[in-house]
Amino acid sequence: MLLRSCLLLLAVLIAGSARAFDPVPSAGAGGPTDLRAFVRFVHVGHPGQPVDLYLGNTRILNNFRYGEATDYRAIMQRRYAMALRPPNASWATRALATQPVQFVSHAYYTVLLLPAGARWVFSVLGDDPHTPPRGQDRVRFIHAARNTPPLMLATARGEAIFRGVAYGQMGHYQLIPAGVPSLVLATPTGTPVSQVAIPREARVYTVIAYATADPSVVGTLVLVGCN
Repeated sequence: MLLRSCLLLLAVLIAGSARAFDPVPSAGAGGPTDLRAFVRFVHVGHPGQPVDLYLGNTRILNNFRYGEATDYRAIMQRRYAMALRPPNASWATRALATQPVQFVSHAYYTVLLLPAGARWVFSVLGDDPHTPPRGQDRVRFIHAARNTPPLMLATARGEAIFRGVAYGQMGHYQLIPAGVPSLVLATPTGTPVSQVAIPREARVYTVIAYATADPSVVGTLVLVGCN
């Protein structure tokens, strides 16, 4: 399924509201009335093009570079106009891309910055914060490496976890034995492309394949956890 169809399609932003709002909650938030969502951002859009990311008129990320990923950030639940602008540009500068988004309290999200020709698009994915059963980890795979054939993510012994995932597709969470130190990114026939080191503390994680400056090398990001 294309990443666009994997989007958590969110309610349309109500137009006409110009009231300033700080999306970053103050210290001390918590408890049953906590209104925070937890959001991380990943730049796998256009290489060599850093961007600033805005929620409404608040700059959340400055000079965000290709291949970078943030940790989860607490964001107040609300409808936002999410936008990309050139680094250090003001809020009034014309956006490179915009999309309405709504974050729900206590939910976890991964927001991917992706290319669409010469343009940009967002993919907003809902993350699974639940701890997997004892003796198992939970892994998800996203193919975001442009101009790269379908990929397989497998164990070191060659057992396929995700097979034949094409560019722009996502393999949903799968359970695997706990404590696997590395996985293998490979072609659908099993030819290794690269080894993916898994952090020891990882119980729930997402592996993202992305293009590098060297067409023969596929980069990977491992996004750990939902806590």
